[in-house]
Amino acid sequence: MPSRTLVPRAMVVALTLPLLCFTSPRCEAQNRPEPSFSVVFRAAPRELMLRLSRAKKAIENEDYNEAVRELAGERVTATAPVRVDLPVTAYVPPEYIAYEATKIDAHRRIARARTVGEVGEVRAELADRFGPPPEPVENLLTLQAIRLKAAELGASAVAFRGSRLQLDGVGLDDRWADRVRTSVDRVAYFKKDQVLAVHREGRDPALLRWVEATLDAILATRVSRDGSSIAGRENL
Repeated sequence: MPSRTLVPRAMVVALTLPLLCFTSPRCEAQNRPEPSFSVVFRAAPRELMLRLSRAKKAIENEDYNEAVRELAGERVTATAPVRVDLPVTAYVPPEYIAYEATKIDAHRRIARARTVGEVGEVRAELADRFGPPPEPVENLLTLQAIRLKAAELGASAVAFRGSRLQLDGVGLDDRWADRVRTSVDRVAYFKKDQVLAVHREGRDPALLRWVEATLDAILATRVSRDGSSIAGRENL
């Protein structure tokens, strides 16, 4: 739960989106039904107006998940995106989505997913509207999941060359590095350069599935300061 600052005369506000003047022009133009959801939160009047302003901008961009977070006071800190360089074909083919504007919107929605759960929501929405995503679209979705998991490790870049997966910018202490070496096959950590490298044997499973599984295995080695496993990864 995000931290809340208690202020004098705090008020409880129940909001249902879309809010009156917050109607999305794009949805109107396409004659599409507006998404709606309710949020209840505590806020001082000045803070409320700031949240409404930020939420309005998010709604205008059709980023409703961000709008909910803004209204609930869950500010998301902007971070540099993880560079992902993997040799796969990832795009939205015209035989899956014919209209260019809709294809661009699909790309944008995938790129804006901030958790693995949101990636799953986009996948479900695409399947509902256009049918099961073909392989290039599945690759797009998986690449975004990989980007999010690499970001949780603190990586700045993910690349695959030859038979080696390389994660740059990963700062592991000695104990964590030892746990990774114990849990992940054919892994090497170069502490000075903050580079984690994993060698791949064979071609099964498919590359993206292997990369994602490798990241999951590394993330599973994290522990909290009290020595217990870190919970909550299902909310990624």
